[in-house]
Amino acid sequence: MGGVGWEPPTKPGAKPTEPGTATDFGPLFSPRTVAVAGASATKQGFGNRFLQAYRTAGWTDGTLFAIHPTADRIDGVPAVPSVADIPGGVDYLLVTVPAAQAPALVAGTAGAARFVQVVSGGFGETGAGGADRERELLDALRSAKTRLLGPNCLGTYAPRGRQVFTFGQSLEPGPVSVLSQSGGLAGDITTAGGRRGIRFARVVSLGNGIDVAPGELLEWLVDDPETEVVGAYLEGPRDGARLVRALRRAAGRKPVVLLPGGLSRQGAEAVASHTGSLAGDDRLWDAIAAGTGAIRVSTLEDFLGVLRMLQVYAHRPAPAGSDVLVVGPGGGASVLATDACDRAGLTLAPIVAATRQALRENGFGAGTSVSNPVEVPIGPASAPDLAARVLGPVLAGQPYPDVLLHVNVQSYFSYGTGDLTPLVDLLGRLPELAGPARVTVAARNLDTAPGDAADRIGAAAVAAGVPLFGTLDAAATAIAAVKRWTRSQATEGRPA
Repeated sequence: MGGVGWEPPTKPGAKPTEPGTATDFGPLFSPRTVAVAGASATKQGFGNRFLQAYRTAGWTDGTLFAIHPTADRIDGVPAVPSVADIPGGVDYLLVTVPAAQAPALVAGTAGAARFVQVVSGGFGETGAGGADRERELLDALRSAKTRLLGPNCLGTYAPRGRQVFTFGQSLEPGPVSVLSQSGGLAGDITTAGGRRGIRFARVVSLGNGIDVAPGELLEWLVDDPETEVVGAYLEGPRDGARLVRALRRAAGRKPVVLLPGGLSRQGAEAVASHTGSLAGDDRLWDAIAAGTGAIRVSTLEDFLGVLRMLQVYAHRPAPAGSDVLVVGPGGGASVLATDACDRAGLTLAPIVAATRQALRENGFGAGTSVSNPVEVPIGPASAPDLAARVLGPVLAGQPYPDVLLHVNVQSYFSYGTGDLTPLVDLLGRLPELAGPARVTVAARNLDTAPGDAADRIGAAAVAAGVPLFGTLDAAATAIAAVKRWTRSQATEGRPA
């Protein structure tokens, strides 16, 4: 099953998409005109929410339209009976009508819409009747000669193009693009990811993926100048062979993080009813990752953490080597940090003897370790220069490529006054203190912080450009991922 030359078969019923049939997806993410079909003139529905989200993002008359058989305006947006009534057509049509009405609506877009996204569910994911309706939608798509996302998908998010699918989405662009076969999860990724500092270029939910599928979009993202890091949540993509070819093209050029879903027996049943896809096999995804250099993760927490880590460090040089330096309060926490690193395949190379002696002479090491992990009392009572007095001599004598600093957030409240200023200041200084090394922070017990303390700590880490994690294992997993990417670049002959 494994090996670099192995390719999974294309799923039955998939629309052939050969590599030579290239589509420019630029207008999908940065459309000049957008229309929403399915908004109601008398009540609030899904289509109305999309109109409101677009208006909030700055879309105005002449660029945003509602499609409605009788209304002149809906929620303040100009309405026309069909896309054909919009001069010049539209780049992006978002369809929220019931599933039974979607094929006829798509058929009527011939020559008037470059991309159509069908939000509605009720197709292949619902069984035999829905599969028949899905075939009707494909027939309509062929007659219209347009490209279709979905059905059963949420939308497209691209800050530079003001593409949004929820209220309050940030329009601050970034380098991370994500493909998701789940619309709800795409919303989680943009919201939760945004809070931890991930800034997005393009996010698209693909749903059932009967036309545009992950492999084709990944091919395009590999060449997209706005995308530096790619993430993909997949539930048995229909264009598996094309996806693998695209992953090979990305190797050494752009890191790709894969989060496969539906690998357990019960998960496979959930996938079938979610997007109508065929579930994968755990070994299959291991083989794909091994053969293409993609980074595979198993949880949403690790998916977001690795994307954040790669956003910060994927294209920043670091000292050569596979080692990691662990620094933080002593006792069991340092032992657990070491265990977490070991589970992630990281090596804690001991600090050289001369540096250990210098640390002891500097007042460290009495009753604790100065070998690696370095046990120092970082906390509410520590001196402001404590981290500098440790990191300075250690990194000067031994250039570790990665530093994992762990702190106990709870101690600032249990043993201190609750003043987080020392911790916030430390986060701000860490990039300078670490020098060329990649520095990562595990804020243990962050969930116990009262009030808005966790938000303040998170915001400080984002402002400093320091990846922040709530557990030691999450931090170690992210460090291991960026190391794998560095090795991939070296293997492909590109500078790390």
